[in-house]
Amino acid sequence: MEGYLESAKFENFQSHVDTYLEFCDGVNFIIGVGNNGKSALIRGLDWCWTLRPRGNEFIHDDAETCAVTTTFRRGDRKLSVALHREKKKAHYVISKGRRSSNINASINPPREVTDLVNVQGINVQGQFSPYFLIFDSPGSVARYIREIAGLNEIDQLVKLVKSKITQKDLRLLSVRDDMDRTDLVIKDLQEFPFDTVDTLIVKLEDNQEKQKSLESRNERLQDLLEEIDSIQRSLVPGINRKVKLAKQIGEEGSTLEQSCIKLLGLISSIVGCDKIMKVDYGPVRNLSRDLLDTYAKVSTEYFDLDELLEELENVDEELTKAVRGIEKTKQTIGSLKENLTECPTCGTEITSEEQRKRILEAGV
Repeated sequence: MEGYLESAKFENFQSHVDTYLEFCDGVNFIIGVGNNGKSALIRGLDWCWTLRPRGNEFIHDDAETCAVTTTFRRGDRKLSVALHREKKKAHYVISKGRRSSNINASINPPREVTDLVNVQGINVQGQFSPYFLIFDSPGSVARYIREIAGLNEIDQLVKLVKSKITQKDLRLLSVRDDMDRTDLVIKDLQEFPFDTVDTLIVKLEDNQEKQKSLESRNERLQDLLEEIDSIQRSLVPGINRKVKLAKQIGEEGSTLEQSCIKLLGLISSIVGCDKIMKVDYGPVRNLSRDLLDTYAKVSTEYFDLDELLEELENVDEELTKAVRGIEKTKQTIGSLKENLTECPTCGTEITSEEQRKRILEAGV
């Protein structure tokens, strides 16, 4: 770290109620009689920088709070790290010139403190601690050395690099597979008869025109079918009424004809009696003739209506045949689409339903 520890202040930390120390740039020694708080000073620095030891036992007697403030000199700049402890919580105050910030302390010191102080638990040797690494197990020694040398970070970096290499290898395999598939596609394209493309395009355009023509015809057939259906719906009630009326007229005409014949027979049987009986049957005879003339006209109209009914029935039969023909044509077109097994333009075999749908949607 550039610079050095310039001063330290201890407030209510163990035996130090209010202690202030100044240090020089270099090696500093703390000398004094035993049991006078020298180890407490080292412990206070360790607590300020590493949050060790934990708990509240180091707070002086019945004091509510304690604090350790360390000031560093870095060229012309002063930087300070202060740790304040209450009964249940602790917080840091970090000052850089005129700027200061408060940071809550948790299990470990914040990154701002470790970056500024660059001191960890491994850097501090306690008063009654065993000699460094002398009596530790090989495993502990290895862990310390790894921690000092930063091998843990190197291991993590190696794992990360291996993971990245594995990902790149998998990606490379995927790219190679894609390249193999691309080579196959290129090979197929090289064997493709491109000299027939113009012919295929012409066929495709011709088939598209045919498709449009078929669609137009289909629309016209559909319109004709709807028109025929509308005509049927409008004609059938009228035809039924006319048939019923014609039957009624026929029955009444037949009855009237018989009555007129009987009346004429009766008149003929009494011909000559009009002079004897001095009865004038002329009006009756004239009325009978008028009735016969009226019946003749009604019969003529009845026969004309009967011929019209026959024509209407013929029209209805033709309409029914036309509807059946249209339905059969639609079924044939649908069957041809469902049974399409090869492309109409290039003759390629259709191997899936999705391919058939694409060809039909393209207008082929």
